[in-house]
Amino acid sequence: MAPYLPLQIAMALTGLLGLILVVFGSWRLSLTLTKPISALEQAAQRMEEGETVEVKVETRDEIGRLARSFSAMAQRVG
Repeated sequence: MAPYLPLQIAMALTGLLGLILVVFGSWRLSLTLTKPISALEQAAQRMEEGETVEVKVETRDEIGRLARSFSAMAQRVG
């Protein structure tokens, strides 16, 4: 098995690098999703307290559309 040791080490390092990339990518994706949702939650709490709110989320996905709808609703209510 000694001749295969460099190959085993290379495969282990490649697997470790892949794992690190997956963890980093998942972390970045979670931030991308949770920041706008947290902003919506905070705006809802401020609106509940009677403040005029506007949520600024600059994404074009479902969360961005939800934020724009929430801001429009808040303006009509307030």
